[in-house]
Amino acid sequence: MNRCGSLDVPLSVWTVEGPADLVDGLLVELAPTGPVAAIDLPGWAALPLAGRAARLFWRTRATHAALAALPDAPRRRTTAYHVTRTTVAAKLAVEQRLGMVAASSWLLRCTGGLDAAAGALRPGGSLVVVGRSEQDAVDIATLIDTSVSPKVTADLDAEARGRVERNVAKLVDPPRGTPGRPSKALDLTRIRALLAASAGKPIGAYIAISALTGIRTEEARPLEWRHLHLNPLKGQQCSCGRVHDHDLPPHVEVWRSVREDGDTKTPKSRRTSALPQLVIDLLRGHQVRQRQWRAVHGWKSVGIVYVFGTRHDTVPHAQVIRTQFRAVVAKAGIAGSWTPRELRHTYVSILSDRGAPIELIADLVGHKDIATTRMVYRHQLRPVITGGAELIDDAVSGWTWDLKGRNIG
Repeated sequence: MNRCGSLDVPLSVWTVEGPADLVDGLLVELAPTGPVAAIDLPGWAALPLAGRAARLFWRTRATHAALAALPDAPRRRTTAYHVTRTTVAAKLAVEQRLGMVAASSWLLRCTGGLDAAAGALRPGGSLVVVGRSEQDAVDIATLIDTSVSPKVTADLDAEARGRVERNVAKLVDPPRGTPGRPSKALDLTRIRALLAASAGKPIGAYIAISALTGIRTEEARPLEWRHLHLNPLKGQQCSCGRVHDHDLPPHVEVWRSVREDGDTKTPKSRRTSALPQLVIDLLRGHQVRQRQWRAVHGWKSVGIVYVFGTRHDTVPHAQVIRTQFRAVVAKAGIAGSWTPRELRHTYVSILSDRGAPIELIADLVGHKDIATTRMVYRHQLRPVITGGAELIDDAVSGWTWDLKGRNIG
Protein backbone atom coordinates (compact mmCIF):
# COMPACT_ATOMS: atom_id res chain seq x y z
CA MET A 1 0.00 0.00 0.00
CA ASN A 2 1.07 3.57 -0.56
CA ARG A 3 1.73 6.11 2.12
CA CYS A 4 -0.07 9.45 2.03
CA GLY A 5 1.37 12.46 3.79
CA SER A 6 2.63 12.00 7.34
CA LEU A 7 0.26 9.21 8.41
CA ASP A 8 2.16 6.37 10.04
CA VAL A 9 -0.11 3.81 8.34
CA PRO A 10 -1.03 3.13 4.75
CA LEU A 11 -4.08 5.06 3.60
CA SER A 12 -6.28 3.40 1.02
CA VAL A 13 -9.01 5.41 -0.70
CA TRP A 14 -11.88 3.43 -2.25
CA THR A 15 -14.88 4.78 -4.11
CA VAL A 16 -17.74 2.28 -4.48
CA GLU A 17 -21.30 2.29 -5.77
CA GLY A 18 -22.65 0.14 -2.92
CA PRO A 19 -21.73 -2.27 -0.13
CA ALA A 20 -21.88 -5.47 -2.20
CA ASP A 21 -18.69 -7.50 -1.77
CA LEU A 22 -16.97 -4.44 -0.31
CA VAL A 23 -15.84 -6.02 2.95
CA ASP A 24 -14.85 -9.31 1.28
CA GLY A 25 -12.76 -7.32 -1.16
CA LEU A 26 -11.04 -5.45 1.66
CA LEU A 27 -10.22 -8.66 3.50
CA VAL A 28 -8.77 -10.26 0.37
CA GLU A 29 -6.90 -7.17 -0.81
CA LEU A 30 -5.41 -6.10 2.53
CA ALA A 31 -5.34 -9.41 4.44
CA PRO A 32 -5.42 -7.71 7.86
CA THR A 33 -4.14 -9.56 10.90
CA GLY A 34 -5.94 -8.97 14.16
CA PRO A 35 -9.38 -7.50 14.87
CA VAL A 36 -11.03 -5.27 12.29
CA ALA A 37 -12.93 -2.08 13.17
CA ALA A 38 -15.88 -0.96 11.05
CA ILE A 39 -16.96 2.67 11.44
CA ASP A 40 -20.23 3.55 9.71
CA LEU A 41 -19.17 1.02 7.08
CA PRO A 42 -21.57 -0.38 4.44
CA GLY A 43 -21.60 -4.18 4.50
CA TRP A 44 -19.88 -4.40 7.89
CA ALA A 45 -21.83 -7.56 8.81
CA ALA A 46 -19.61 -9.56 6.43
CA LEU A 47 -16.80 -9.24 8.99
CA PRO A 48 -18.27 -11.36 11.80
CA LEU A 49 -20.01 -13.59 9.26
CA ALA A 50 -16.57 -14.34 7.80
CA GLY A 51 -15.34 -15.37 11.25
CA ARG A 52 -13.42 -12.15 11.97
CA ALA A 53 -13.37 -10.44 15.37
CA ALA A 54 -15.07 -7.15 14.67
CA ARG A 55 -15.30 -3.80 16.41
CA LEU A 56 -18.47 -2.09 15.24
CA PHE A 57 -18.79 1.67 15.72
CA TRP A 58 -22.42 2.41 14.89
CA ARG A 59 -24.28 5.71 14.71
CA THR A 60 -27.71 4.81 13.32
CA ARG A 61 -30.51 2.69 14.71
CA ALA A 62 -30.62 0.70 11.49
CA THR A 63 -27.05 -0.49 12.08
CA HIS A 64 -27.84 -1.42 15.67
CA ALA A 65 -30.91 -3.34 14.51
CA ALA A 66 -28.81 -5.22 11.96
CA LEU A 67 -26.40 -6.19 14.73
CA ALA A 68 -29.25 -7.59 16.81
CA ALA A 69 -30.41 -9.62 13.81
CA LEU A 70 -27.09 -11.46 13.40
CA PRO A 71 -26.87 -15.14 14.35
CA ASP A 72 -25.51 -15.81 17.84
CA ALA A 73 -21.94 -16.75 16.86
CA PRO A 74 -21.23 -13.72 14.62
CA ARG A 75 -22.89 -11.44 17.17
CA ARG A 76 -20.58 -12.74 19.92
CA ARG A 77 -17.60 -11.93 17.70
CA THR A 78 -18.73 -8.29 17.48
CA THR A 79 -18.00 -5.61 20.05
CA ALA A 80 -20.29 -2.65 19.43
CA TYR A 81 -19.96 1.02 20.35
CA HIS A 82 -22.51 3.77 19.75
CA VAL A 83 -20.65 6.86 18.51
CA THR A 84 -21.23 10.43 17.40
CA ARG A 85 -18.94 12.88 15.64
CA THR A 86 -17.61 14.09 18.99
CA THR A 87 -17.27 10.71 20.75
CA VAL A 88 -15.85 8.38 18.13
CA ALA A 89 -12.24 9.41 18.83
CA ALA A 90 -12.59 8.59 22.54
CA LYS A 91 -14.13 5.20 21.76
CA LEU A 92 -11.32 4.41 19.31
CA ALA A 93 -8.75 5.37 21.93
CA VAL A 94 -9.53 2.23 23.98
CA GLU A 95 -8.67 0.01 21.01
CA GLN A 96 -5.14 -1.14 20.28
CA ARG A 97 -3.41 -3.29 17.68
CA LEU A 98 -6.26 -3.45 15.21
CA GLY A 99 -5.42 -5.07 11.91
CA MET A 100 -7.62 -2.72 9.94
CA VAL A 101 -9.90 0.23 10.49
CA ALA A 102 -12.43 0.60 7.69
CA ALA A 103 -14.68 3.65 7.79
CA SER A 104 -16.99 5.68 5.64
CA SER A 105 -16.00 9.24 4.78
CA TRP A 106 -18.09 10.27 7.82
CA LEU A 107 -14.97 9.60 9.92
CA LEU A 108 -13.20 12.51 8.24
CA ARG A 109 -15.78 14.92 9.69
CA CYS A 110 -15.38 13.60 13.24
CA THR A 111 -13.33 15.53 15.77
CA GLY A 112 -9.96 13.76 15.97
CA GLY A 113 -11.42 10.72 14.22
CA LEU A 114 -8.71 10.04 11.66
CA ASP A 115 -5.89 10.44 14.19
CA ALA A 116 -7.62 8.12 16.64
CA ALA A 117 -8.18 5.51 13.95
CA ALA A 118 -4.51 5.62 12.96
CA GLY A 119 -3.46 5.33 16.60
CA ALA A 120 -5.58 2.21 17.13
CA LEU A 121 -3.72 0.21 14.45
CA ARG A 122 -0.99 -2.33 14.99
CA PRO A 123 2.28 -1.94 13.00
CA GLY A 124 1.48 -2.65 9.38
CA GLY A 125 -2.25 -2.14 9.91
CA SER A 126 -4.41 -0.53 7.25
CA LEU A 127 -6.68 2.50 7.49
CA VAL A 128 -9.36 2.45 4.79
CA VAL A 129 -11.75 5.30 4.04
CA VAL A 130 -14.67 4.34 1.83
CA GLY A 131 -16.61 6.80 -0.31
CA ARG A 132 -19.93 6.32 -2.07
CA SER A 133 -19.61 8.88 -4.86
CA GLU A 134 -17.16 10.84 -6.94
CA GLN A 135 -17.64 13.77 -4.59
CA ASP A 136 -16.60 11.53 -1.69
CA ALA A 137 -13.50 10.56 -3.60
CA VAL A 138 -12.60 14.20 -4.03
CA ASP A 139 -13.29 14.89 -0.36
CA ILE A 140 -11.19 11.94 0.78
CA ALA A 141 -8.34 12.83 -1.53
CA THR A 142 -8.24 16.45 -0.43
CA LEU A 143 -9.64 16.60 3.11
CA ILE A 144 -6.43 15.65 4.84
CA ASP A 145 -5.01 18.81 3.36
CA THR A 146 -7.69 20.87 5.08
CA SER A 147 -6.93 20.25 8.72
CA VAL A 148 -8.03 17.02 10.29
CA SER A 149 -5.16 17.84 12.65
CA PRO A 150 -1.59 19.14 12.41
CA LYS A 151 -0.37 15.53 12.46
CA VAL A 152 -2.36 14.55 9.37
CA THR A 153 -1.30 16.54 6.32
CA ALA A 154 -1.94 15.54 2.75
CA ASP A 155 0.64 15.92 0.04
CA LEU A 156 -1.40 16.07 -3.14
CA ASP A 157 1.85 16.52 -5.08
CA ALA A 158 3.21 13.30 -3.62
CA GLU A 159 3.14 11.62 -7.04
CA ALA A 160 5.38 14.26 -8.56
CA ARG A 161 7.69 14.05 -5.56
CA GLY A 162 8.00 10.29 -5.97
CA ARG A 163 6.39 9.58 -2.59
CA VAL A 164 3.49 7.56 -3.99
CA GLU A 165 2.93 5.64 -7.21
CA ARG A 166 -0.21 7.56 -8.11
CA ASN A 167 -2.20 10.54 -6.86
CA VAL A 168 -5.75 9.48 -5.95
CA ALA A 169 -6.99 13.03 -6.55
CA LYS A 170 -6.46 12.48 -10.25
CA LEU A 171 -8.80 9.50 -10.34
CA VAL A 172 -11.90 11.66 -10.56
CA ASP A 173 -13.08 14.85 -12.19
CA PRO A 174 -14.09 17.29 -9.42
CA PRO A 175 -17.80 18.16 -9.70
CA ARG A 176 -18.50 21.80 -10.47
CA GLY A 177 -21.42 22.03 -8.07
CA THR A 178 -24.59 24.05 -8.50
CA PRO A 179 -25.06 27.82 -8.49
CA GLY A 180 -25.55 29.28 -5.03
CA ARG A 181 -28.29 31.61 -3.85
CA PRO A 182 -27.61 35.13 -5.15
CA SER A 183 -26.58 37.59 -2.46
CA LYS A 184 -29.11 40.34 -1.80
CA ALA A 185 -29.94 42.90 0.85
CA LEU A 186 -32.98 44.74 2.18
CA ASP A 187 -33.10 48.51 2.05
CA LEU A 188 -33.85 50.70 5.07
CA THR A 189 -37.51 51.13 4.09
CA ARG A 190 -38.03 47.38 4.19
CA ILE A 191 -36.12 47.01 7.45
CA ARG A 192 -38.41 49.60 9.02
CA ALA A 193 -41.43 47.70 7.68
CA LEU A 194 -40.09 44.45 9.17
CA LEU A 195 -39.60 46.06 12.58
CA ALA A 196 -43.11 47.49 12.48
CA ALA A 197 -44.59 44.11 11.48
CA SER A 198 -42.73 42.34 14.30
CA ALA A 199 -43.31 44.93 17.03
CA GLY A 200 -43.52 43.41 20.49
CA LYS A 201 -42.32 39.98 19.36
CA PRO A 202 -38.94 38.30 19.98
CA ILE A 203 -38.34 38.01 16.26
CA GLY A 204 -38.42 41.82 16.07
CA ALA A 205 -35.42 42.11 18.38
CA TYR A 206 -33.75 39.31 16.41
CA ILE A 207 -34.24 41.22 13.15
CA ALA A 208 -32.91 44.43 14.70
CA ILE A 209 -29.70 42.97 16.08
CA SER A 210 -29.06 40.98 12.89
CA ALA A 211 -29.72 43.76 10.39
CA LEU A 212 -28.18 46.58 12.43
CA THR A 213 -25.11 44.88 13.94
CA GLY A 214 -24.37 42.25 11.27
CA ILE A 215 -24.07 39.18 13.48
CA ARG A 216 -24.60 35.87 11.72
CA THR A 217 -27.78 33.90 12.36
CA GLU A 218 -25.63 31.11 13.83
CA GLU A 219 -24.27 33.70 16.28
CA ALA A 220 -27.62 35.33 17.10
CA ARG A 221 -29.50 32.13 17.95
CA PRO A 222 -27.14 31.08 20.81
CA LEU A 223 -26.58 34.66 22.02
CA GLU A 224 -26.62 34.77 25.82
CA TRP A 225 -27.67 37.68 28.02
CA ARG A 226 -24.28 37.59 29.76
CA HIS A 227 -22.73 38.63 26.44
CA LEU A 228 -25.21 41.46 25.83
CA HIS A 229 -24.51 44.72 27.66
CA LEU A 230 -27.28 47.26 27.10
CA ASN A 231 -26.43 49.58 30.01
CA PRO A 232 -22.85 48.86 31.14
CA LEU A 233 -22.52 51.80 33.52
CA LYS A 234 -20.35 51.82 36.59
CA GLY A 235 -22.24 50.78 39.72
CA GLN A 236 -25.48 49.90 37.89
CA GLN A 237 -27.09 46.52 37.25
CA CYS A 238 -26.47 45.76 33.59
CA SER A 239 -28.69 43.68 31.30
CA CYS A 240 -25.97 41.03 31.45
CA GLY A 241 -26.73 40.54 35.16
CA ARG A 242 -23.49 42.05 36.42
CA VAL A 243 -22.43 45.40 37.86
CA HIS A 244 -19.54 46.85 35.86
CA ASP A 245 -16.66 48.60 37.59
CA HIS A 246 -16.35 51.26 34.86
CA ASP A 247 -18.46 52.78 32.09
CA LEU A 248 -18.49 51.12 28.67
CA PRO A 249 -20.42 51.72 25.43
CA PRO A 250 -23.43 49.39 25.13
CA HIS A 251 -22.10 46.38 23.22
CA VAL A 252 -22.51 42.74 22.25
CA GLU A 253 -19.80 40.14 22.61
CA VAL A 254 -19.99 37.77 19.64
CA TRP A 255 -17.92 34.93 21.02
CA ARG A 256 -20.02 31.83 20.38
CA SER A 257 -22.03 30.14 17.62
CA VAL A 258 -24.07 26.99 17.09
CA ARG A 259 -21.22 25.27 15.28
CA GLU A 260 -20.21 21.86 16.60
CA ASP A 261 -17.36 23.17 18.76
CA GLY A 262 -19.35 26.24 19.83
CA ASP A 263 -16.75 28.63 18.40
CA THR A 264 -17.36 31.30 15.81
CA LYS A 265 -16.82 30.69 12.10
CA THR A 266 -13.22 31.93 12.14
CA PRO A 267 -10.91 33.36 14.81
CA LYS A 268 -11.53 36.84 13.39
CA SER A 269 -15.29 36.31 13.83
CA ARG A 270 -14.82 36.53 17.59
CA ARG A 271 -15.50 40.21 18.17
CA THR A 272 -17.06 42.84 20.42
CA SER A 273 -19.20 45.52 18.77
CA ALA A 274 -21.04 48.57 20.05
CA LEU A 275 -24.82 48.64 19.67
CA PRO A 276 -26.86 51.31 17.86
CA GLN A 277 -29.42 53.07 20.09
CA LEU A 278 -32.37 51.59 18.19
CA VAL A 279 -31.11 48.07 18.85
CA ILE A 280 -30.57 48.91 22.53
CA ASP A 281 -34.14 50.16 22.86
CA LEU A 282 -35.65 47.11 21.16
CA LEU A 283 -33.55 44.66 23.18
CA ARG A 284 -34.44 46.38 26.45
CA GLY A 285 -38.11 46.01 25.62
CA HIS A 286 -37.55 42.41 24.58
CA GLN A 287 -35.84 41.58 27.88
CA VAL A 288 -38.71 43.03 29.90
CA ARG A 289 -41.34 41.20 27.83
CA GLN A 290 -39.36 37.97 27.91
CA ARG A 291 -39.29 37.92 31.71
CA GLN A 292 -42.97 38.82 31.98
CA TRP A 293 -44.10 36.28 29.40
CA ARG A 294 -42.10 33.45 30.94
CA ALA A 295 -43.36 34.28 34.44
CA VAL A 296 -47.00 34.31 33.30
CA HIS A 297 -46.60 30.90 31.66
CA GLY A 298 -44.73 29.35 34.58
CA TRP A 299 -41.47 29.07 32.67
CA LYS A 300 -38.03 29.98 33.94
CA SER A 301 -38.08 33.77 34.38
CA VAL A 302 -35.02 34.38 36.58
CA GLY A 303 -31.49 33.74 35.38
CA ILE A 304 -32.60 33.39 31.76
CA VAL A 305 -29.61 32.30 29.67
CA TYR A 306 -30.53 32.87 26.04
CA VAL A 307 -31.68 36.13 24.49
CA PHE A 308 -33.85 34.29 21.97
CA GLY A 309 -34.23 31.00 23.83
CA THR A 310 -37.07 28.50 23.68
CA ARG A 311 -39.59 27.88 26.47
CA HIS A 312 -36.99 25.52 27.96
CA ASP A 313 -34.32 28.23 27.72
CA THR A 314 -32.41 26.41 24.99
CA VAL A 315 -31.10 27.58 21.62
CA PRO A 316 -33.91 27.87 19.05
CA HIS A 317 -33.72 25.74 15.93
CA ALA A 318 -32.77 27.51 12.71
CA GLN A 319 -35.99 26.43 11.03
CA VAL A 320 -38.05 28.08 13.78
CA ILE A 321 -36.29 31.39 13.18
CA ARG A 322 -36.71 31.06 9.40
CA THR A 323 -40.44 30.38 9.75
CA GLN A 324 -40.97 33.35 12.08
CA PHE A 325 -38.91 35.61 9.82
CA ARG A 326 -40.85 34.64 6.69
CA ALA A 327 -44.11 35.30 8.51
CA VAL A 328 -42.91 38.81 9.33
CA VAL A 329 -41.78 39.35 5.72
CA ALA A 330 -45.27 38.37 4.52
CA LYS A 331 -46.99 40.58 7.10
CA ALA A 332 -44.80 43.53 6.07
CA GLY A 333 -45.87 43.02 2.46
CA ILE A 334 -42.34 42.52 1.19
CA ALA A 335 -42.24 40.58 -2.08
CA GLY A 336 -39.74 37.85 -2.88
CA SER A 337 -38.01 35.11 -0.94
CA TRP A 338 -35.97 36.31 2.01
CA THR A 339 -34.02 34.46 4.72
CA PRO A 340 -32.49 35.62 8.03
CA ARG A 341 -28.96 35.43 6.64
CA GLU A 342 -29.77 38.29 4.30
CA LEU A 343 -30.12 40.59 7.29
CA ARG A 344 -26.32 40.41 7.59
CA HIS A 345 -25.97 41.37 3.93
CA THR A 346 -28.29 44.27 4.68
CA TYR A 347 -25.96 45.48 7.43
CA VAL A 348 -22.97 45.46 5.10
CA SER A 349 -25.00 47.28 2.46
CA ILE A 350 -26.05 50.00 4.92
CA LEU A 351 -22.46 50.57 6.05
CA SER A 352 -21.18 50.66 2.48
CA ASP A 353 -23.87 53.14 1.46
CA ARG A 354 -22.87 55.38 4.38
CA GLY A 355 -19.26 55.42 3.20
CA ALA A 356 -17.70 52.99 5.69
CA PRO A 357 -14.20 51.87 4.63
CA ILE A 358 -13.79 48.18 3.83
CA GLU A 359 -11.41 47.75 6.76
CA LEU A 360 -14.11 48.85 9.22
CA ILE A 361 -16.73 46.61 7.63
CA ALA A 362 -14.37 43.63 7.82
CA ASP A 363 -13.82 44.27 11.53
CA LEU A 364 -17.51 44.70 12.29
CA VAL A 365 -18.74 41.57 10.54
CA GLY A 366 -15.82 39.42 11.68
CA HIS A 367 -14.41 38.68 8.25
CA LYS A 368 -10.97 37.18 7.85
CA ASP A 369 -8.18 39.77 7.78
CA ILE A 370 -8.00 41.83 4.61
CA ALA A 371 -4.38 42.66 5.35
CA THR A 372 -1.89 40.16 6.68
CA THR A 373 -0.56 42.68 9.18
CA ARG A 374 -3.93 43.12 10.93
CA MET A 375 -4.03 41.59 14.38
CA VAL A 376 -6.61 38.88 15.08
CA TYR A 377 -8.23 39.68 18.41
CA ARG A 378 -9.53 36.77 20.51
CA HIS A 379 -9.29 38.04 24.08
CA GLN A 380 -12.02 39.43 26.31
CA LEU A 381 -10.21 42.76 26.53
CA ARG A 382 -10.56 43.32 22.81
CA PRO A 383 -11.66 46.95 22.25
CA VAL A 384 -15.30 47.66 21.48
CA ILE A 385 -15.61 48.63 17.81
CA THR A 386 -17.86 51.69 17.82
CA GLY A 387 -17.70 52.93 14.24
CA GLY A 388 -20.50 50.74 12.92
CA ALA A 389 -22.94 51.70 15.65
CA GLU A 390 -22.36 55.38 14.94
CA LEU A 391 -23.09 54.91 11.23
CA ILE A 392 -26.25 52.90 11.97
CA ASP A 393 -27.45 55.57 14.45
CA ASP A 394 -27.04 58.11 11.68
CA ALA A 395 -28.86 55.94 9.14
CA VAL A 396 -31.91 55.28 11.35
CA SER A 397 -32.05 58.63 13.12
CA GLY A 398 -35.64 59.54 13.91
CA TRP A 399 -36.78 55.92 14.28
CA THR A 400 -38.24 55.46 17.77
CA TRP A 401 -39.73 52.41 19.46
CA ASP A 402 -41.12 52.21 22.97
CA LEU A 403 -40.52 49.37 25.44
CA LYS A 404 -43.51 47.50 24.00
CA GLY A 405 -41.86 47.48 20.61
CA ARG A 406 -44.29 49.97 19.07
CA ASN A 407 -43.16 52.52 16.52
CA ILE A 408 -43.69 55.98 18.04
CA GLY A 409 -41.63 58.06 15.68
